[in-house]
Amino acid sequence: MFAPFLSFYTPTYRRPDQLRACMASVQAQTAVADVEQVIIPDYVGIGVGGTFQRVPRYAAALNGRYVHFLCDDDVLASPHAVARVRLQAGAEDYPEVIIVGSQKPGGMFPSENHGPPVLGSIDLGCFIIERHLWQSQCHRYGQRYEGDYDFISHLWEISRDGAEWAGIRWSWHREIHFVTGAASRGRYEGQWP
Repeated sequence: MFAPFLSFYTPTYRRPDQLRACMASVQAQTAVADVEQVIIPDYVGIGVGGTFQRVPRYAAALNGRYVHFLCDDDVLASPHAVARVRLQAGAEDYPEVIIVGSQKPGGMFPSENHGPPVLGSIDLGCFIIERHLWQSQCHRYGQRYEGDYDFISHLWEISRDGAEWAGIRWSWHREIHFVTGAASRGRYEGQWP
């Protein structure tokens, strides 16, 4: 069975041009043999508001050592993005959470002081999560546009409260510019072809 280093979970909402750019950025990776991309189309029009509630339904389809939520309106920042993260993860004995830079309008980097997540300073593109942790906790994505904040805040809490996942190792890498994208809030490009 194929076991890639990184699985990309890509929900898409009637944005074929942006999805093509997203897919091309994954296929352009120098470490393309170490990735998979699972694309979740929204044929019924639930939009961003329903994206997070569907994650548990598809979580088992991902096989990578890590999972990254790469939305259809985002692209990987360079062809070396995955290779850089893979190298860093190995050097740190594969931490459970890897935090990278994400370039969005206004700039994004979560918890610059290595403290708890702050609403408005995080983005899905900033987090690369160990697959077993992601799959076991993906039901914690909130049912709102800021569901990524709800999820990562939950991980922060369980890594500190003595629960099953206490001791989650977090690794911050501001210098790794991983994703570039637009804050579109779910607007689609037009009619689905």
